[in-house]
Amino acid sequence: MGWLLVLTAVAGGFEYPPAPPGDVVDEYFGTPVADPYRWLEDVDSEATLEWVEAQGELWDSYIGSVPVLENIRGRLEEIYDYYYISMPYRRGDRYFFRVNEGLQDHSVFCTAESIGGEITVLIDPNTFSDDRRSYTGSIINDDGTLMAWLTSTAGSDWQTVHFTDLETGEALEDTLYWLKGGVSWNADDSGVYYTCTTSRRRRGIHPGEQEPEAALPQAGHPPGDRQPGLPEAGQAGLDVVCRNVPGQKVPQPLCQRHEHSRCQRCFLHRSGVRRPSDGGAAG
Repeated sequence: MGWLLVLTAVAGGFEYPPAPPGDVVDEYFGTPVADPYRWLEDVDSEATLEWVEAQGELWDSYIGSVPVLENIRGRLEEIYDYYYISMPYRRGDRYFFRVNEGLQDHSVFCTAESIGGEITVLIDPNTFSDDRRSYTGSIINDDGTLMAWLTSTAGSDWQTVHFTDLETGEALEDTLYWLKGGVSWNADDSGVYYTCTTSRRRRGIHPGEQEPEAALPQAGHPPGDRQPGLPEAGQAGLDVVCRNVPGQKVPQPLCQRHEHSRCQRCFLHRSGVRRPSDGGAAG
Protein backbone atom coordinates (compact mmCIF):
# COMPACT_ATOMS: atom_id res chain seq x y z
CA MET A 1 0.00 0.00 0.00
CA GLY A 2 2.90 2.34 0.80
CA TRP A 3 4.33 1.89 -2.69
CA LEU A 4 0.96 2.69 -4.24
CA LEU A 5 0.73 5.94 -2.26
CA VAL A 6 4.23 6.96 -3.37
CA LEU A 7 3.46 6.22 -7.02
CA THR A 8 0.23 8.19 -6.81
CA ALA A 9 1.96 11.13 -5.21
CA VAL A 10 4.58 11.30 -7.96
CA ALA A 11 1.95 11.37 -10.71
CA GLY A 12 0.24 14.56 -11.81
CA GLY A 13 1.18 17.79 -13.53
CA PHE A 14 2.26 16.15 -16.79
CA GLU A 15 1.74 17.62 -20.22
CA TYR A 16 0.39 14.78 -22.30
CA PRO A 17 1.06 14.51 -26.05
CA PRO A 18 -1.78 16.04 -28.07
CA ALA A 19 -4.13 13.63 -29.82
CA PRO A 20 -6.25 15.79 -32.13
CA PRO A 21 -9.58 14.15 -33.05
CA GLY A 22 -10.24 13.44 -36.70
CA ASP A 23 -13.48 13.81 -38.63
CA VAL A 24 -14.11 10.12 -39.49
CA VAL A 25 -17.78 9.14 -39.23
CA ASP A 26 -19.14 5.70 -40.12
CA GLU A 27 -22.80 4.95 -40.70
CA TYR A 28 -24.29 1.80 -39.19
CA PHE A 29 -27.89 0.99 -40.14
CA GLY A 30 -28.61 4.66 -40.77
CA THR A 31 -26.95 5.89 -37.55
CA PRO A 32 -23.75 7.99 -37.84
CA VAL A 33 -21.01 6.90 -35.42
CA ALA A 34 -17.96 9.13 -34.99
CA ASP A 35 -14.53 7.52 -34.78
CA PRO A 36 -12.29 10.54 -34.12
CA TYR A 37 -9.15 8.54 -33.30
CA ARG A 38 -9.20 6.23 -36.31
CA TRP A 39 -5.90 7.78 -37.36
CA LEU A 40 -4.19 6.03 -34.44
CA GLU A 41 -5.13 2.66 -35.93
CA ASP A 42 -2.57 3.27 -38.68
CA VAL A 43 0.33 2.07 -36.54
CA ASP A 44 2.95 2.82 -39.19
CA SER A 45 1.93 6.39 -39.97
CA GLU A 46 4.29 9.23 -39.05
CA ALA A 47 1.65 10.86 -36.82
CA THR A 48 1.04 7.66 -34.85
CA LEU A 49 4.74 6.89 -34.46
CA GLU A 50 5.43 10.41 -33.18
CA TRP A 51 2.52 10.17 -30.72
CA VAL A 52 3.68 6.79 -29.39
CA GLU A 53 7.24 8.04 -29.00
CA ALA A 54 6.04 11.09 -27.08
CA GLN A 55 3.94 8.87 -24.81
CA GLY A 56 7.01 6.73 -24.15
CA GLU A 57 9.12 9.75 -23.28
CA LEU A 58 6.45 10.94 -20.87
CA TRP A 59 6.32 7.55 -19.16
CA ASP A 60 10.11 7.39 -18.88
CA SER A 61 10.19 10.80 -17.22
CA TYR A 62 7.60 9.63 -14.71
CA ILE A 63 8.84 6.16 -13.84
CA GLY A 64 12.40 7.38 -13.50
CA SER A 65 11.35 9.69 -10.67
CA VAL A 66 9.72 6.96 -8.55
CA PRO A 67 11.97 6.59 -5.46
CA VAL A 68 10.98 2.99 -4.69
CA LEU A 69 11.30 1.71 -8.25
CA GLU A 70 14.33 -0.48 -7.55
CA ASN A 71 12.70 -1.94 -4.44
CA ILE A 72 9.64 -2.88 -6.47
CA ARG A 73 11.73 -4.36 -9.29
CA GLY A 74 13.83 -6.40 -6.86
CA ARG A 75 10.80 -7.80 -5.05
CA LEU A 76 9.03 -8.73 -8.29
CA GLU A 77 12.13 -10.49 -9.62
CA GLU A 78 12.36 -12.43 -6.37
CA ILE A 79 8.71 -13.51 -6.66
CA TYR A 80 8.91 -14.53 -10.32
CA ASP A 81 12.32 -16.23 -10.26
CA TYR A 82 11.22 -19.88 -10.28
CA TYR A 83 11.06 -22.66 -12.88
CA TYR A 84 7.62 -22.80 -14.44
CA ILE A 85 5.97 -25.32 -16.74
CA SER A 86 2.41 -24.92 -17.97
CA MET A 87 -0.30 -27.58 -17.94
CA PRO A 88 0.64 -29.95 -20.79
CA TYR A 89 -1.87 -31.09 -23.38
CA ARG A 90 -1.63 -34.06 -25.72
CA ARG A 91 -1.92 -34.20 -29.49
CA GLY A 92 -1.17 -37.55 -31.11
CA ASP A 93 1.80 -39.16 -29.36
CA ARG A 94 3.27 -35.94 -27.99
CA TYR A 95 2.70 -33.47 -25.17
CA PHE A 96 2.91 -29.70 -25.62
CA PHE A 97 3.54 -27.04 -22.98
CA ARG A 98 5.35 -23.79 -22.14
CA VAL A 99 8.49 -23.52 -20.03
CA ASN A 100 10.05 -20.50 -18.31
CA GLU A 101 13.34 -20.74 -16.42
CA GLY A 102 12.21 -17.95 -14.11
CA LEU A 103 13.17 -14.53 -15.42
CA GLN A 104 12.92 -15.14 -19.15
CA ASP A 105 10.99 -12.37 -20.89
CA HIS A 106 8.91 -14.94 -22.79
CA SER A 107 7.98 -18.54 -22.06
CA VAL A 108 9.30 -21.13 -24.50
CA PHE A 109 6.88 -23.44 -26.33
CA CYS A 110 8.07 -27.06 -26.09
CA THR A 111 7.12 -30.66 -26.72
CA ALA A 112 7.99 -34.07 -25.25
CA GLU A 113 7.04 -37.67 -26.00
CA SER A 114 6.07 -38.32 -22.37
CA ILE A 115 5.54 -36.47 -19.11
CA GLY A 116 9.02 -35.96 -17.69
CA GLY A 117 10.61 -36.98 -20.98
CA GLU A 118 13.25 -35.13 -22.97
CA ILE A 119 12.06 -31.63 -23.86
CA THR A 120 12.34 -30.30 -27.40
CA VAL A 121 12.05 -26.57 -27.98
CA LEU A 122 9.63 -25.65 -30.75
CA ILE A 123 9.43 -21.86 -30.46
CA ASP A 124 11.66 -19.64 -28.35
CA PRO A 125 10.41 -16.04 -28.63
CA ASN A 126 13.48 -14.86 -26.71
CA THR A 127 15.57 -15.56 -29.81
CA PHE A 128 13.49 -13.50 -32.26
CA SER A 129 15.72 -11.02 -34.07
CA ASP A 130 13.04 -8.32 -33.89
CA ASP A 131 12.36 -7.51 -30.24
CA ARG A 132 9.03 -5.95 -31.23
CA ARG A 133 7.79 -9.34 -32.43
CA SER A 134 5.78 -11.41 -29.95
CA TYR A 135 4.71 -15.05 -29.95
CA THR A 136 0.99 -15.29 -29.19
CA GLY A 137 0.20 -19.00 -29.36
CA SER A 138 0.18 -22.29 -31.27
CA ILE A 139 -2.53 -24.55 -32.68
CA ILE A 140 -1.50 -28.20 -33.08
CA ASN A 141 -3.43 -30.56 -35.34
CA ASP A 142 -5.04 -33.67 -33.80
CA ASP A 143 -2.24 -36.13 -34.57
CA GLY A 144 0.51 -33.75 -33.41
CA THR A 145 2.34 -33.53 -36.74
CA LEU A 146 1.57 -29.96 -37.81
CA MET A 147 1.72 -26.68 -35.95
CA ALA A 148 0.29 -23.27 -36.79
CA TRP A 149 1.88 -20.59 -34.64
CA LEU A 150 1.00 -16.92 -34.31
CA THR A 151 3.02 -13.76 -33.89
CA SER A 152 2.22 -10.07 -33.60
CA THR A 153 4.35 -6.94 -33.83
CA ALA A 154 4.65 -4.06 -31.37
CA GLY A 155 1.66 -5.15 -29.32
CA SER A 156 -0.74 -5.07 -32.26
CA ASP A 157 -3.77 -7.36 -32.21
CA TRP A 158 -3.18 -8.10 -35.92
CA GLN A 159 -1.56 -11.52 -36.12
CA THR A 160 0.61 -13.42 -38.58
CA VAL A 161 0.30 -17.21 -38.81
CA HIS A 162 3.29 -19.46 -39.58
CA PHE A 163 3.32 -23.24 -40.13
CA THR A 164 5.78 -25.96 -39.08
CA ASP A 165 5.96 -29.68 -39.93
CA LEU A 166 6.63 -31.22 -36.49
CA GLU A 167 7.75 -34.57 -37.92
CA THR A 168 10.69 -32.98 -39.77
CA GLY A 169 11.07 -29.72 -37.86
CA GLU A 170 10.85 -27.86 -41.16
CA ALA A 171 8.90 -24.65 -41.59
CA LEU A 172 6.27 -24.51 -44.30
CA GLU A 173 6.21 -21.79 -46.90
CA ASP A 174 2.65 -20.81 -46.00
CA THR A 175 2.12 -17.58 -44.08
CA LEU A 176 -1.14 -15.76 -43.35
CA TYR A 177 -1.28 -12.04 -42.54
CA TRP A 178 -3.71 -9.57 -40.99
CA LEU A 179 -5.67 -12.04 -38.86
CA LYS A 180 -7.51 -11.33 -35.63
CA GLY A 181 -7.99 -14.53 -33.68
CA GLY A 182 -6.52 -17.95 -34.27
CA VAL A 183 -6.99 -20.70 -36.82
CA SER A 184 -8.61 -24.15 -36.78
CA TRP A 185 -7.29 -27.18 -38.64
CA ASN A 186 -9.76 -28.79 -41.00
CA ALA A 187 -10.70 -32.47 -40.78
CA ASP A 188 -7.97 -33.85 -43.07
CA ASP A 189 -5.24 -31.41 -41.91
CA SER A 190 -4.84 -30.04 -45.44
CA GLY A 191 -5.45 -26.48 -44.28
CA VAL A 192 -6.85 -24.14 -41.66
CA TYR A 193 -9.98 -22.06 -41.28
CA TYR A 194 -9.44 -18.43 -40.33
CA THR A 195 -11.21 -15.10 -40.36
CA CYS A 196 -9.98 -11.86 -41.84
CA THR A 197 -11.50 -8.42 -42.32
CA THR A 198 -11.98 -7.64 -45.98
CA SER A 199 -11.00 -4.00 -45.50
CA ARG A 200 -7.56 -5.07 -44.26
CA ARG A 201 -7.15 -7.38 -47.25
CA ARG A 202 -7.91 -4.48 -49.59
CA ARG A 203 -5.37 -2.25 -47.84
CA GLY A 204 -2.61 -4.71 -48.65
CA ILE A 205 0.00 -6.66 -46.73
CA HIS A 206 3.28 -6.00 -44.99
CA PRO A 207 6.01 -4.52 -47.24
CA GLY A 208 8.05 -7.26 -48.89
CA GLU A 209 5.59 -10.01 -47.96
CA GLN A 210 3.28 -11.96 -50.23
CA GLU A 211 -0.14 -13.24 -49.28
CA PRO A 212 -0.72 -16.94 -49.98
CA GLU A 213 -2.76 -17.73 -53.05
CA ALA A 214 -3.97 -21.17 -51.93
CA ALA A 215 -7.64 -21.11 -51.00
CA LEU A 216 -10.78 -23.19 -51.07
CA PRO A 217 -11.64 -24.54 -53.59
CA GLN A 218 -8.24 -25.33 -55.09
CA ALA A 219 -7.41 -24.68 -58.73
CA GLY A 220 -9.66 -26.56 -61.12
CA HIS A 221 -12.75 -26.52 -58.93
CA PRO A 222 -15.60 -24.26 -60.06
CA PRO A 223 -16.94 -21.55 -57.72
CA GLY A 224 -19.13 -22.99 -55.02
CA ASP A 225 -17.80 -26.54 -55.48
CA ARG A 226 -17.64 -28.00 -51.97
CA GLN A 227 -14.49 -29.68 -50.68
CA PRO A 228 -14.14 -32.39 -47.97
CA GLY A 229 -13.99 -30.91 -44.49
CA LEU A 230 -15.65 -27.62 -45.32
CA PRO A 231 -18.42 -27.03 -42.76
CA GLU A 232 -21.86 -25.83 -43.67
CA ALA A 233 -22.71 -22.24 -42.74
CA GLY A 234 -23.38 -22.03 -39.02
CA GLN A 235 -21.73 -25.38 -38.25
CA ALA A 236 -19.14 -25.38 -35.44
CA GLY A 237 -19.71 -21.69 -34.80
CA LEU A 238 -18.86 -20.60 -38.34
CA ASP A 239 -21.25 -18.16 -39.99
CA VAL A 240 -19.84 -18.43 -43.50
CA VAL A 241 -18.52 -20.88 -46.03
CA CYS A 242 -16.14 -20.01 -48.82
CA ARG A 243 -15.74 -20.20 -52.56
CA ASN A 244 -13.08 -19.09 -55.00
CA VAL A 245 -13.69 -16.62 -57.82
CA PRO A 246 -11.83 -17.34 -61.10
CA GLY A 247 -9.05 -14.85 -61.69
CA GLN A 248 -8.92 -13.67 -58.08
CA LYS A 249 -6.17 -14.62 -55.63
CA VAL A 250 -8.19 -13.74 -52.55
CA PRO A 251 -10.88 -16.31 -51.62
CA GLN A 252 -14.39 -14.89 -51.45
CA PRO A 253 -17.09 -15.92 -48.95
CA LEU A 254 -20.01 -17.88 -50.34
CA CYS A 255 -22.31 -16.35 -47.75
CA GLN A 256 -21.92 -13.92 -44.88
CA ARG A 257 -23.96 -12.41 -42.10
CA HIS A 258 -23.14 -8.73 -42.76
CA GLU A 259 -22.27 -6.81 -45.90
CA HIS A 260 -20.21 -4.09 -44.16
CA SER A 261 -16.67 -3.95 -45.52
CA ARG A 262 -15.05 -4.14 -42.05
CA CYS A 263 -16.79 -7.34 -40.95
CA GLN A 264 -14.96 -10.61 -40.39
CA ARG A 265 -15.19 -13.25 -43.12
CA CYS A 266 -14.14 -16.88 -42.95
CA PHE A 267 -11.65 -18.49 -45.33
CA LEU A 268 -9.83 -21.80 -45.68
CA HIS A 269 -6.13 -21.78 -46.49
CA ARG A 270 -4.60 -25.01 -47.76
CA SER A 271 -1.02 -25.57 -46.61
CA GLY A 272 1.82 -27.81 -47.67
CA VAL A 273 4.70 -25.96 -49.36
CA ARG A 274 8.01 -26.17 -47.50
CA ARG A 275 10.61 -23.47 -47.00
CA PRO A 276 13.81 -23.02 -44.90
CA SER A 277 13.10 -22.90 -41.15
CA ASP A 278 12.51 -19.62 -39.33
CA GLY A 279 15.08 -18.87 -36.66
CA GLY A 280 12.54 -18.92 -33.86
CA ALA A 281 10.85 -22.20 -34.72
CA ALA A 282 11.83 -25.83 -34.56
CA GLY A 283 14.55 -26.95 -36.92
